[in-house]
Amino acid sequence: IEHYAAVLHANAGNGDWLVMARHPTSRYAYVGDVLELTVRNDSAGNGVHPYHLHGFSMQPVRMVDNATGDTLYEFDYDEFVDTVDVYGGQSFVFRARVDDRPKFCDITPTSPPDPGPVLGTCSEDPCGGVVGRWLFHCHIVNHGALGMIGEVTILAKPLEITCPSNIAQDNDPGECGAVVTFEATASGGCGVATIEYDPPSGSFFPVGTTTVTATATDESGETAQCTFDVTVEDVEPPVITSSAVAISTFWSPSHSMINVGLSATATDNCPTPVTFSVAVYGDEDDELD
Repeated sequence: IEHYAAVLHANAGNGDWLVMARHPTSRYAYVGDVLELTVRNDSAGNGVHPYHLHGFSMQPVRMVDNATGDTLYEFDYDEFVDTVDVYGGQSFVFRARVDDRPKFCDITPTSPPDPGPVLGTCSEDPCGGVVGRWLFHCHIVNHGALGMIGEVTILAKPLEITCPSNIAQDNDPGECGAVVTFEATASGGCGVATIEYDPPSGSFFPVGTTTVTATATDESGETAQCTFDVTVEDVEPPVITSSAVAISTFWSPSHSMINVGLSATATDNCPTPVTFSVAVYGDEDDELD
């Protein structure tokens, strides 16, 4: 593939293929993807090349004429294969699902001149066994060695976290705040992600606006964060607990201001000073003279 055959065909029997750099023709996909891929055979005449993909079953979709783009054959039944002959002047369209799978063993080579590959005890891998580099090539051995070979690299999806929308909530009865619960969601990453909140869900949030930070951590230690606001509004008015006057009736009218000894107390759900305002009303018509 574009003169990179020598780069891939380099296993000297000592495991050095595991430390080979990726090349420009490498293809990439994520765990969980469903891929629709096309293999094009531009060979003249009747040159047939059996295409083989490592690690994944192929579900054939159709054969296409390269010159016209017409569908030559539609696979209208479910079949899963690992090698398909692609004839000259034709393209093979297939689908493959990138399912994760257990990791049964771990190859741990060192660079030459040490012998290899060396089979070692499997290490715990939260991303499973599908993450890595998988070959595809012509199944005629010398064709692959001469250049009809490439690789697809499977990656874990980046860890992402989605916070809820900003939350607005009334205060709890008799409280200067409210208990607020919420939940963020995480996707991608390796293994099961845990989510922590600062402040935690179910905490008591005071009246006003508090910013919550949610942090997701997957089993490989990768993290992702998002933030949202929790606003608690005080909708509970103060309560007047007592009110009295020392002089409730006075006579005779003198048109003078008299201290009637007004006193009052009040409570509020929020511990802030309660202010009073007093309005004085008369129940008689204004005098004209």
